[in-house]
Amino acid sequence: MEKHLSYTIIPELKLVICNYQGEISIKEVTQLTLTFIADPLFNPDFNVLLDFRNSAAIGFRVDITDYVDFLRKTISFKKKVKLGIVYSTPNQEFLLKFYKTFGKFLNLEIEYFRQLDQYFEWMQFPDEEKQQIMDSLQSMKKF
Repeated sequence: MEKHLSYTIIPELKLVICNYQGEISIKEVTQLTLTFIADPLFNPDFNVLLDFRNSAAIGFRVDITDYVDFLRKTISFKKKVKLGIVYSTPNQEFLLKFYKTFGKFLNLEIEYFRQLDQYFEWMQFPDEEKQQIMDSLQSMKKF
């Protein structure tokens, strides 16, 4: 199965967007995280949107624990950051429930959603910012 991972940083919205397509492993999520935190536009106070709607994330609970350890050692979130995750499969939901339990240890407020509109409601973005985010997500799609 073909795969594609990409990110964009929108400084004026204080937002990092990651888009995952195809069959994605936690190792690849980690690699993309390393890439965007090295970006000069990255700020650890920015909120994060992870879009897994077009992917089949492959992982186990132990992978989530390893990823949380990686985050704890790699990024210092000085203030509480909102991390929203949009997903599409029951396996993703299972892993996200487990991941969410670690949010308080990382200074992250983690929520996951089936629909992008639910994420927008949680973040309380005005319409023009919603459109900017949807345009960014559309430009990241490869298939």
